[in-house]
Amino acid sequence: MSKHKTSKLSDHDVIAMLKRYNCPVPFHTVRTLFLGSIASPSFQISPIQVVQSLWGGEFPVFETPDEVNVLFDVLLSGLWNRLTGHQKSRDPFQLVRFNTEPTRESVAHLAQVRRQELGGFLDGLFGGNESIDLPEKAHQSVDVLFDLSDMFGGAANLLDDPSKPAAVDDLKGLLRNFQQMSIIVETEINRVVLDCERARKRPANFAAADNRTLH
Repeated sequence: MSKHKTSKLSDHDVIAMLKRYNCPVPFHTVRTLFLGSIASPSFQISPIQVVQSLWGGEFPVFETPDEVNVLFDVLLSGLWNRLTGHQKSRDPFQLVRFNTEPTRESVAHLAQVRRQELGGFLDGLFGGNESIDLPEKAHQSVDVLFDLSDMFGGAANLLDDPSKPAAVDDLKGLLRNFQQMSIIVETEINRVVLDCERARKRPANFAAADNRTLH
């Protein structure tokens, strides 16, 4: 198998690799999980272990050693390293973009994707810990992200319930709200990433304990 040129790897290459090995975690969650792990103040996080966690803690079955190397090239040398660039303010992170129509199914899908993206970022940030020490700005942003995750999750559950009415005008309003909430999510995620990166250079700044528990 030919070796990938990691500098030219795209999101499509990553998605193809995840599909090839039947990864149960969707791409939009993988990228936020990686970003949260990159930002995390936890020194126990290993990139290889994060990749392994995508398959429930065990790597998929490989036919040759080269396949292992290609997987790492795509996910770590490719996606992971690319995401580290978001630790600089000139390259802010963005959530996945896709067209959403004001229909029950489409708006529910948007809510579910955003909830999964938030869950991935927070899981990566906490690194399996129930609580972590964060700098003050990041601590405040994490509180906002937890709240937004709950909102998206609650909305997704309601929209998935056919017994709950959903008029077209209501769906249009909800879609506008979700779009505004998505902007807030991006702002707060970038604030966490940048604040943790600054504090990493000054370890004493990790003083504000975030005792929120992941659910």
